[in-house]
Amino acid sequence: MRELKKEAIEDILHGATILGAGGGGPLVIGQKIAAEIIASGRPLKLADPDSDVPDEAQMAVSAVVGSPDATLDNFDFGAAPTAFKFLEEIDGSKLDFVLAGEVGAGNSLIPMSTAARGGIPVVDAAGARRAIPEFSMCTYASHNVPISPIAMANSQEHLRLDAQDPTSANNAIHGIISGGTFHQYVGVAFWTMSGKTMKQSAMLRTTTYAEGLGAALRKAKDPVQAVVEYRGGQRLFTGKVTRTNEETSGGFDLGYVVLKDQAGVEFWIYNQNENLMAWRSDQPAPVVMSPDLICYLTTDGKVFSNADLSIATDKEVAIIAAPSPKEMRADSIVQAFLDVYKTIGYAGPYTAFEPCK
Repeated sequence: MRELKKEAIEDILHGATILGAGGGGPLVIGQKIAAEIIASGRPLKLADPDSDVPDEAQMAVSAVVGSPDATLDNFDFGAAPTAFKFLEEIDGSKLDFVLAGEVGAGNSLIPMSTAARGGIPVVDAAGARRAIPEFSMCTYASHNVPISPIAMANSQEHLRLDAQDPTSANNAIHGIISGGTFHQYVGVAFWTMSGKTMKQSAMLRTTTYAEGLGAALRKAKDPVQAVVEYRGGQRLFTGKVTRTNEETSGGFDLGYVVLKDQAGVEFWIYNQNENLMAWRSDQPAPVVMSPDLICYLTTDGKVFSNADLSIATDKEVAIIAAPSPKEMRADSIVQAFLDVYKTIGYAGPYTAFEPCK
């Protein structure tokens, strides 16, 4: 197994922030988690899903679920590790590995922190090679891996939740955290599975993919072009953020971001934590839709999420779109996104994004 050092951790953070497509946790929280891991001196080992993980090994996802904006007020660094330990108590045995639910500034670094604190490796895999707003949008769900039991915790309290499916779990957790007990976010541990199940249901080597993107960005003379080439995507728009609208409800940050270019064209991005759909003011249909990626980057190479928009103040911002891997275009995942689109007033079909040649 490879031990992750400072440069690798920081590359993972920056690449994961881009892949988070506006969500996946704030960059500033990811920076604090990375600094805590590095300063602790605890070894952090990254396990290759094929060569380092036995089929009979047991693992679970460690994450924080809820509003990224809410985490900015007073992030509880012990929430996810506490939930993971509680899940071990529920299962009655120690878990061998930590697994990520998705890729993002927070939810790539959080399982790494849980792994370092627990003295076990983190697997180079996740349920999505991007950030997702709902559990039903990951490959664990599309492969029908049981999500329960679910451990929810912060540093003061914890509870167990059992749900029949990812949608029920998603609704229950967001209902609980919006009720005041967990202050719009909570540490969770769930999707307990074997190594064999992980290899069949996860997207593999998502962490090294994020690391490679972060390294390409770090070395680039033209950061935007480096990201476009690495992602196999397309630069759709360049402009400045002119207005935003964001409100926290039900453990989600909901709203939109509007950019304007020098010609006066506006680019609208609607989000539910993550960027969901983008429109240009001079075109009659969406230009890109999730599960394909709508990624942010300032033209001088600064990464940020929807919770870190101040980083982009008065800066030129490039919007890069990229197709999701085929695993993320599974019928059940696309349908889950279509259901979310209806809540923001779009009842049309999903049109897969393909970059222009």
